[in-house]
Amino acid sequence: MGMTEMEVLQRGKSIIEQLCEKSIDDLPFCQKTTRFQINHFIERGGDRQRIKKRMQVHFHVGEIMHGQYIANRISNEVWIVSGNFCLRDRGMEGNLRNAGTTYTVNIIFRDRTAVRIMLTGSRSEQVVYQARADEDHFYMLTDYDVIYVESDRNYVIFHCREEDVRVRETLTKVGKSLPACFCQVHRSFIVNTKHIKAIKEREIVLDNNDMVELPVRSYRQKKKELLEMMR
Repeated sequence: MGMTEMEVLQRGKSIIEQLCEKSIDDLPFCQKTTRFQINHFIERGGDRQRIKKRMQVHFHVGEIMHGQYIANRISNEVWIVSGNFCLRDRGMEGNLRNAGTTYTVNIIFRDRTAVRIMLTGSRSEQVVYQARADEDHFYMLTDYDVIYVESDRNYVIFHCREEDVRVRETLTKVGKSLPACFCQVHRSFIVNTKHIKAIKEREIVLDNNDMVELPVRSYRQKKKELLEMMR
């Protein structure tokens, strides 16, 4: 017996909510051969670790706002659920940021199971640094990826959502090439103000829960500068 339109819509919404919670190990109504597509990233459901990494990059969730979903029957056993939803990040002190990321979703069901899940996000990203870690690894780092930059002797470490990138360069030179959303808060650290979760007395808490200390002598001035940048 085929599914009803209401049942298909409920299954589609459950999958979206589970994805946004990054809980994909027991994703409902899916199977190991379910195919995932997130923007231009495509992976079959069997490789859960790669999908998890991609979820962490895209789904930094504070709140999900469902749009309208439509179920179209292709045959007795095949349905396509289409629609959109918006993810809003949590910013300072856990407050929801006004801006969110809108995703268009299409889920193909066959025999009561999702066989393909396609997500396309409208989040705009700016490439802030092109880094060559070695001969085989070249990175196009965006303002959404880079949380903060740390000096490590003759190297700098880009602490990113998905992985850390270490390149041979000085923090001073890197800082000159970064856009206005980055602020040097310490001689060894540059932070991306888009990824600040909280500012405490003498330290900054970032989206990945790393903490960066402010300089003892100028922490008040740095806090003031950061708050002005984040307005």
